[in-house]
Amino acid sequence: MNYLISWIANADMEALKNSSSEGPLLSVLQEKSFDTIYLLSNRSHDASQKFVQDLQREKKSKIELRLFSFSDPTDLPAVWEASEKVVSEIRVSDSDAHITFFVTPGTNTMTAVFFLIGERLPQVDYIQHSKESGTRQFPWKTLDYLTAESEAAINDNTWSEQSPHAAFKDIEHDSWVMRTCVDKASRYSKHEIRILLLGESGTGKERFAQAIHNASGRSGKFVAVNCGAIPASLIESELFGYEKGAFTGANAKRIGKIEAADKGSLFLDEIGELPLEQQVKLLRFLQEGEIVPVGSSEPRKVDVRVIAATHRDLLEMVREGNFREDLFYRLAAGIIQLPPLRNRGIDLMTIAEKCLADANRQIFKDSLQDYKKFDTEVRKFISRHQWKGNIRELQSTILRAVLNTLGDTVTCRFFSPELLDIQPSKTDDAEIPEYVSDGSFSLEKAVEEYEKTCIKKALADANGIKQEAARLLGWKSHQNLTNRMKKYGL
Repeated sequence: MNYLISWIANADMEALKNSSSEGPLLSVLQEKSFDTIYLLSNRSHDASQKFVQDLQREKKSKIELRLFSFSDPTDLPAVWEASEKVVSEIRVSDSDAHITFFVTPGTNTMTAVFFLIGERLPQVDYIQHSKESGTRQFPWKTLDYLTAESEAAINDNTWSEQSPHAAFKDIEHDSWVMRTCVDKASRYSKHEIRILLLGESGTGKERFAQAIHNASGRSGKFVAVNCGAIPASLIESELFGYEKGAFTGANAKRIGKIEAADKGSLFLDEIGELPLEQQVKLLRFLQEGEIVPVGSSEPRKVDVRVIAATHRDLLEMVREGNFREDLFYRLAAGIIQLPPLRNRGIDLMTIAEKCLADANRQIFKDSLQDYKKFDTEVRKFISRHQWKGNIRELQSTILRAVLNTLGDTVTCRFFSPELLDIQPSKTDDAEIPEYVSDGSFSLEKAVEEYEKTCIKKALADANGIKQEAARLLGWKSHQNLTNRMKKYGL
């Protein structure tokens, strides 16, 4: 199917409002036909809806309006995220989609983003319109100027030991938010600074840490330690090692994780789980660059690059006295906040397809005729689900679905039952009062509680964007939502 994507421009709105002339968009639609038209707008809900209604009267086409809440049309990250979200939506529902970007409306930033996103699409065109030339295709290829010789010259001038981009190539990062994380990690990897990775469980913090180590060019090993998986009484000996006879059962000398990472990188996962007593000893190591094994009085110099990670709010832990402030600032020379999977746009389906391929190989090995594929509804389901467990939840869900699918296609019939609900048994719905006949029931209170529940769910589905949440709730104006949120203290 053929899709047109365009921003709503002032010229189009004024033309339709005054009926004095055809704006650029309507002119294009008079000349070319598309199965579906996606209109992107960061204007008010009412103005955007009015424009679509006016356009619909002029041209009986299927029009999808997508509203976004940013106010600055030159805000590159916001424009990129909005455009990518729409492209991802189309590609999820129609993997063979032919997309045409209308590059006349909007700011230079909006036009540039269309060009850059289009570089990754298999079937894409760009069109523009002017009164003088009418509607015409815009030929665009970013990399036409790169000959084989110039590419080789660029590669020769890259960092000599190992390209950071090569180290991060196995991490999917087509989305703007992940490109930002990878670029930051690439820069940090070249410098001897400590790095703190923040993010929900399952967002890939260890993979990032491994890539940072690989990009650093350090000659030693990458050593990972899960601070939350070691009993408090054993943390010191695990990190710093011990001498023979240091305690009962210490029958031989053993080097600790820190010393094992000498000349390399030490990854301290779930650093927020480290007890305060051990935080003091870790801080001393970071300050002095020395360790003292249990049962020894002789400090040993080590050269270790520390990368820490946690899903906890360390600043809140500092305020509560559960994490040392001096240790936090020692660890947080460079901070990278990894986004949850649900906020990674176009990356989500790329990762889902990779998980499907891994599951097929794991279960069916070389029996290619047994490999499963996703149907369209499953793709839509995956793109809309919140994935609170992030990549790990996605991997395990797809693996179970492949195991239990009959036939060669994974459908929602087999996929949906494989989702595991590990949330607390008490839900928002449980707070809604049930009717009782003893006279204590309040219908008004029950309606309010139900309304609060629906508002919370809509805001979650809309990633906090009020205009989108209002649309999901069936309200024409987001002011209704704002008033209700104030009423309920949300």
